[in-house]
Amino acid sequence: MIQSDISPENILAQIKAGDRTYDLVEHNLIWRLLSALNNGFRLEAITELIESPDPAVSSTGVYILEELSVSRVRERVHVLRETALKLSRSPDGWRRKVFVEFCKNARFDDDEVLENILERLSDIDLNVRCWAMDWVLKARNVTVLRMASLVFGKQIASHKDLVEQLTSIDPFDRKLRGFKIAVMTKSGIPVEEVLNRVGFEDSFTYQMLTHNETNHSKRWQKMPRWTVS
Repeated sequence: MIQSDISPENILAQIKAGDRTYDLVEHNLIWRLLSALNNGFRLEAITELIESPDPAVSSTGVYILEELSVSRVRERVHVLRETALKLSRSPDGWRRKVFVEFCKNARFDDDEVLENILERLSDIDLNVRCWAMDWVLKARNVTVLRMASLVFGKQIASHKDLVEQLTSIDPFDRKLRGFKIAVMTKSGIPVEEVLNRVGFEDSFTYQMLTHNETNHSKRWQKMPRWTVS
């Protein structure tokens, strides 16, 4: 039987050992470790799990990263930046999606993170691609301009400059097209109109955007938008 007063270090050790004689969910070990992480236990423990050679242990670490209450550990969350970046290069779509979601919640927006978010705009996994678009939609306008500067290799100082650059992109470039869709939507253009103006896009993308626009209208209205020019 699992002791009720087991320490976070002991829980971590049991998970890392990969002992299948107990049930992590049944004994609430994952949630107890999460609670400890949210209340001061060292966040490096998540990296230790993710970097485990045991796929099951590693996946448990990714799940814990996904469920971490970033708002409660914001002053310490920087120690997980490199771990998150490694997930962006994973062959597993779920891990790439966790990278995007975690960086959004952690407010990581340095150039290396932005470049990796941009790469996810051309992700073969449409769920990951939509999460990357959502990242752009919710990012500060100044951050999106920085992303644009990275994309086009020159300073993009205003929304007007950005719109001018986006009018001449190759519609078959999935990354640029995804960026354009996100920027147009961020500018307040209805999703249906974006569809008509951009074209060349998988219907799944528009279904996801339309779902958010329709079912999360209050959150949608609070996003940091530009004035449509």
